Amino acid sequence: MMATRRKAKPVDLFQQYQNALHQWAGDAPADMLDEDNKEKLLDAMLRLFETLDAADLRNAISNLRAEKTLRELLGPLTAAMRWQMIGLNIQSPQILAPIAPHVLSLAVIRWIPIWQNEHTPGMPKLMAAIDRDLGYLQRAIESLQKFKLTAE
Repeated sequence: MMATRRKAKPVDLFQQYQNALHQWAGDAPADMLDEDNKEKLLDAMLRLFETLDAADLRNAISNLRAEKTLRELLGPLTAAMRWQMIGLNIQSPQILAPIAPHVLSLAVIRWIPIWQNEHTPGMPKLMAAIDRDLGYLQRAIESLQKFKLTAE
């Protein structure tokens, strides 16, 4: 009688993605609390991509993006982003507080293709894209704050 091989159960990519985000959300280093918000976010975003990489999601994320809707991918990411911002003590201006995690989550989705094609140690292209976009967000926040001050 020939032994039959059991088929390996395919790993649920979405569960793997959610687990990686959960791990990242609770991993805000205390030594970053003295840094400015942009530095904290830059470090947090790089750690996010390192966490996704460690979970073997670099190549699989394309399949996940094809299987799931943007809303399904953003839900867990936005929740993790909220926890990361709380852990890093990042205060959003009152006008942006409810949407800040959503904006950052959309930015992460935008950075995924750069990350997938980045194979250089230290990820300089990804780091430059994150730094550039965080600069745009910072300037937008400053403009909104000035607008709010002049409107009062």
